[in-house]
Amino acid sequence: MPARATLTPIQPMRRVLTTALFATGLLAAVTTAQDLRLNKAIDYNPDPKIFETLLFSHEVEVQLVDGKKTWMMAYNGSTPGPTIDANVGDTLVVHYINLLQEPSTIHWHGVEMPATMDGSHIAQLPVPRFGYFRYEFKLNNAATYWYHPHIKTNEQIEKGLYGALIVRDRKHDRAIGIPPSRERVVFLDDIQLDKDNKVAPFATNPKATFIPWQRAEALANARPGNHVLVNSQEVTDTKIPTLNVLAGAAYRLRFINVSSGEIFRMDLRDETKEWYGIGSDQGLWNTAELIKPIDKIINPLGHHNNLISNTDTRLGVTLTPSDRAEVVLKAEGAVGSEYFIDFHDFVRGLHTAFRDPQNKLIFGHDHFDGADDPIKSIRIKIVGKSNNKPWKPRKKLRWDPIKQLKPDLTKPSLPVVMGHAFPNNDGDFPFFINVANPVALFKRVRSRMMTMPPMFGPMPMMKLTAKDGYHVKVGETHYFEVINFTGGDHNFHAHGFRLQHIDTEYIDLDTPAFNRKEAPLRLAYEDTIRVPKRPGLILGRSFTIMRLAMRFDDRAKARKKLRRKSKELLAGGLTPSATSSGGWLVHCHHLTHAVKGMMSFITVTEKDRKQEKPNNNLVK
Repeated sequence: MPARATLTPIQPMRRVLTTALFATGLLAAVTTAQDLRLNKAIDYNPDPKIFETLLFSHEVEVQLVDGKKTWMMAYNGSTPGPTIDANVGDTLVVHYINLLQEPSTIHWHGVEMPATMDGSHIAQLPVPRFGYFRYEFKLNNAATYWYHPHIKTNEQIEKGLYGALIVRDRKHDRAIGIPPSRERVVFLDDIQLDKDNKVAPFATNPKATFIPWQRAEALANARPGNHVLVNSQEVTDTKIPTLNVLAGAAYRLRFINVSSGEIFRMDLRDETKEWYGIGSDQGLWNTAELIKPIDKIINPLGHHNNLISNTDTRLGVTLTPSDRAEVVLKAEGAVGSEYFIDFHDFVRGLHTAFRDPQNKLIFGHDHFDGADDPIKSIRIKIVGKSNNKPWKPRKKLRWDPIKQLKPDLTKPSLPVVMGHAFPNNDGDFPFFINVANPVALFKRVRSRMMTMPPMFGPMPMMKLTAKDGYHVKVGETHYFEVINFTGGDHNFHAHGFRLQHIDTEYIDLDTPAFNRKEAPLRLAYEDTIRVPKRPGLILGRSFTIMRLAMRFDDRAKARKKLRRKSKELLAGGLTPSATSSGGWLVHCHHLTHAVKGMMSFITVTEKDRKQEKPNNNLVK
């Protein structure tokens, strides 16, 4: 059970301010995670069905890597912030106070809540410096979630503003059979620091000084970091975060990728050891899966002779930015022995930028994309023996099995067009997922004709109006048709509603061998799904199409009392007020791309409500 303290009705704001000032003055150092353990949020409400806590954001100086300290941002004196650990059906109340020098919010990533509680920059008004906001909503699904800002998102997350929200279903936990004492939340991150250990300038900041080709690469590649972090502990050859375990016991690891653009692929270095995948973004799967090891293959692009980690995502554990993965590690070995969880590089479509003979900045493909050797990222150290029976997965993990969403695929889709402009002379350029004329674009794609997205009116988020985006009604089931025209991986993250992967099709007009269709890895609910790069090299002649199902209500939930009311789903207009949301965001969670415009929104209205004709541009 989470720690509890008494907070009487007359005390909340006094306690918020007192605790906040105390923390910023006396706790100005990151809390070091020992044995991968993180701080827990305190529940101040004596009611067992209400989890009420305090979160405040502020700046903090951290010994993040060797040498000089780094100025970061933190929740309650620590990065990662305190873990909120509650149960399905609980009401979560968070008193948030912002002590940063800039506005912020808290977005509850993956959580299904009322539209006004989502925390995005179109769902609520910004919380200014010394401002206060009360978040309150019912927790209606068991899963590993996380919380983070949604204003200057790429900067504030990279500087340390994130924490975990664990929502438990007691029946699910009994099916897994692992006590909370043998669970760990594992944040995976990479951060970019300069030579003085300051957080490096962001290419999304027009005032930051960049050589044009460097800005272009930083934007295209979503700001790769130069330091890998596990729970804010640096990973090096000599410093490896350690998990102490008992031989014969099983441990539940909840991985969360909080990086700006890194794809983390995790694998056990010792192939004689076992671990199992049991869940992802939106909770447990129906059944557990033995995780197969990542082997080495010859680089299929032929640019070098180095062996690279196999890119087959059925191997190891693959986490695109903001993804979560739940695994069960069976600790095995003699007392005093150790083995490692590795981080493998991945061919994700890194770019290089250079000037052509006409002195225009253009992109090429990084020939050594995915060629780095695996890194030992977590040490598993056997410190004793357990008397527990060996862990075995149950045939069924859920009492409420996941069911297939069934949108009518003969009806028009919600079109998503992932692309970006060419860099200007300064190396800057926007991204987009909307175009002005998707009907014409999709017609060419379906006819297998060369299709150049810039010809169809790219619309970055900054150019959208209230009529744009996607317009749906409560209770409808739709499917997104996501086309990735780019040479790099992206992902698709949806706020407020769950996704299901239908299929992915790879199309190349010049190389038939690249053409194929892939089924989902499994039946699962997700909120973030990797969208692979196009299979070929030539823009407009190669693309990837992914179809994703989404239902715009909670009727799929087994417990009726946990379903949100229709009025709580309503959102639209793009601009929030104190009492209404401007919409539900959808975007790439490669954060640099999102900030540069690879984002849109969903307007949700009542079934019987008449509305002005939107620019939905549904495509057949």
